[in-house]
Amino acid sequence: MKEELCPDNYRNLIASLEQKLKKLEDFNHLTYLQLKAVLDENINELNSLIQKKEQIINAVDEINERIFNYELLIGEKSLSGRGRHMDLKQQIHDQLVQAKGLDAEVGNGMERLAQKMVKSMTELRLGRRTVKSYYRKAAQVQGYFLDKKK
Repeated sequence: MKEELCPDNYRNLIASLEQKLKKLEDFNHLTYLQLKAVLDENINELNSLIQKKEQIINAVDEINERIFNYELLIGEKSLSGRGRHMDLKQQIHDQLVQAKGLDAEVGNGMERLAQKMVKSMTELRLGRRTVKSYYRKAAQVQGYFLDKKK
């Protein structure tokens, strides 16, 4: 089926691409906020942002399914000359590249945060050992009496 025969499919495809672009912009904004939360060491905010990003990922998966179906109905040849379709695809690609870069920064920040936590846990463990050894009670040996009587 060609796009000329069914213009609704083309409109629906463009609407789905615009929805996907909006979701990816939201995703990038949340990723930027996630980077801020990592740098501020705000773990609660980080968890909240991760949950919101998961919801966006699920929504984008559904949109991708619709886009795939519309592109199959319309046909690749009919879409190759369409400027709006190509423009949206390029904007989506740019958002994905930006998301990949931001996500790499978040990953690096998370790695630094994890290393910092490991270091502080090690210091805490050493401190506990020091306190424990300082306050350790001497081992008490019970008296042993030799009794020569039998």
